[in-house]
Amino acid sequence: MTELNVGASLAALSAPLLISGFERVGLGWRAAIYVCVAYFACMWLSFRRVAVPMPAQHNLPAQTRKTPLPRLFWMYAVVLFLIGAMEWSIVYWSADFLERAIGFERTLAAALTTFFFVAMLIGRIIGSRLTRRYHNTTLLAAAMYLAIGGFLLLWLAPLPLLNVIGLFMAGLGTANLFPQGVSLALGIASAQVDAANARIGLSVSLAVLLAPQLLGNLADQIGIQSAYGAVLLFQTAALALISIANRAVQRQLSA
Repeated sequence: MTELNVGASLAALSAPLLISGFERVGLGWRAAIYVCVAYFACMWLSFRRVAVPMPAQHNLPAQTRKTPLPRLFWMYAVVLFLIGAMEWSIVYWSADFLERAIGFERTLAAALTTFFFVAMLIGRIIGSRLTRRYHNTTLLAAAMYLAIGGFLLLWLAPLPLLNVIGLFMAGLGTANLFPQGVSLALGIASAQVDAANARIGLSVSLAVLLAPQLLGNLADQIGIQSAYGAVLLFQTAALALISIANRAVQRQLSA
């Protein structure tokens, strides 16, 4: 999961670079779309003969597939909702925060948000190596502590340079929250992976839909500086649930 998300981070980082690059050389931003078309064509040529095996759960009895998902899975699903809310609130509103609360010029503030995506890419590359040495529960908790520390620096630091460093740290921590959380959730519901994956997708999609809108409404009422504190609430709630769920996983492993 972590290595898959390295690819996702590369795509997220390359999109604005392709768009701005083609626009700068006079080909127009739409040229980036043609790169995607060419990419998918290359994928089809390279992998069209690769057989995709069916998941093992398709061979399970129907009764097993209809069994309710474990309670511990749902705890991690809520954690993933909070992770999605935290991540996308930062992604959507960091440029506005850097401009309105910190005082950066608008164009520079937008450019500085790239540090978050670069940090996520670096963090996921590092995380893909660490997963070979440490358990997912350890990495998930450590990543959340790093994300909280980075966000506090971004939100409360008195110097603009420290705010940007905090944004980078928040990206490093956030990078491994989703892949580690998904790995744990799917491992717990390994006999019902399709159903579990669908619920995770719904959970994260709801977070992406609701959290940035909530933060934007709060910013209209109390200002972006105060409203940005909602991210810390998401993080704190997620950390509390992670601690409870991780202890349950450790008890299962030691039983």
